[in-house]
Amino acid sequence: MISTEKRSDNLYKASLILSVVAILMTVALFMRMETVVHDTKMMDSKFTLQIQQIREALKPEGTTHQAPEKNDFNIANGITKGKIVRRSIKTRRNDSVGLKDLSDGFKRYVTSIIAQSVESYCLSPDKVCVAGPPGPKGIQGNLGKRGPKGTKGREGTKGIMGTVGEPGKQGLKGDFGIPGVRGEKGDAGAAGHPGPKGEPGEAISAPEVIVSPASLTVTQNQTATFYCSAGGNPKPTVSWSKISGTGLVNKGGQDNKLQISTTVYNDSGSYVCKAANVLGQVQKVVKLLVEVPPQFTETLDRVIKVAENSVASISCRVFGFPAPTIVWSRGLVSLPQGRTTVTNGTLNISNFSPQDSGPYQCKASNKLGYVSALTTLIDVKPGENQ
Repeated sequence: MISTEKRSDNLYKASLILSVVAILMTVALFMRMETVVHDTKMMDSKFTLQIQQIREALKPEGTTHQAPEKNDFNIANGITKGKIVRRSIKTRRNDSVGLKDLSDGFKRYVTSIIAQSVESYCLSPDKVCVAGPPGPKGIQGNLGKRGPKGTKGREGTKGIMGTVGEPGKQGLKGDFGIPGVRGEKGDAGAAGHPGPKGEPGEAISAPEVIVSPASLTVTQNQTATFYCSAGGNPKPTVSWSKISGTGLVNKGGQDNKLQISTTVYNDSGSYVCKAANVLGQVQKVVKLLVEVPPQFTETLDRVIKVAENSVASISCRVFGFPAPTIVWSRGLVSLPQGRTTVTNGTLNISNFSPQDSGPYQCKASNKLGYVSALTTLIDVKPGENQ
């Protein structure tokens, strides 16, 4: 917070500075007024001297002898005080003209004096002059009589040709006209000169075939692709077909390529690529193998009743490629010893007894995976319902 003594000290300094500035502005204003008064006096003396010169210049030569020097000349109406002098009509006209010239000269002089005064005042470094309002419109003078029409002048020489202008924009294209009548056929022209001898053509050749790959193995649902490249002149045509029991079956390859998507086991077999032209035909064979994981073709019964002392025979039917391996098991208990055989996936147990009753499992597997199924064998004594 600023103390009271420091604040009063600042106020005292500010008032002292304002007092000095006020004194300086008063002195400057006084000096400017003196300059204006001096300029006004100078303008008055110049104006008086100019009036006297105009009066002496406008006095006629005769009046200097007729009128005494003591008579005053009235600038407004041109009448001398004292004696009245008679003048002729011609003299009065001259007087009116002199008065008009005097009035115009007086106006021009006053206008120039005011303009010089305003210009000197406005050119001061500390003065800014603002334009005043426009004066009233003057009275239009009488128009003089129009003079006689002048004679027609000579015709001027032809001017130099100007530069060529820029070309205009192209107009819109017009509609097509009606086609004319077809003219008669002209006479046949003379035979032209024989053309140069052409280059020798390629030698014709029988087709040749290259296939790739020669054999292919894919997994079920994959895509199998074979390529067949054929050469020869003329260029041979290429076709694909499959060897089946009834002969060749067209497979409709495109761009010398045979493509089989989402393959199944039935797509396995031999395919033929055949290329033919006018000189003959040639073909090559490729092989396709489609591998299939194991899958049951028949479902095992959940419970199978077997007569006591008879032969229990249970078939486990599975398909796959490569051919799956089938294994029978009995959980934690081994199969009956000496009385059990497995032939083509069929489990045979001779002299079936109550101890042979229980769950049995069939498991089929190849390199693509495995499947398994359970069934339960129940011993049934003779005479019981089976």
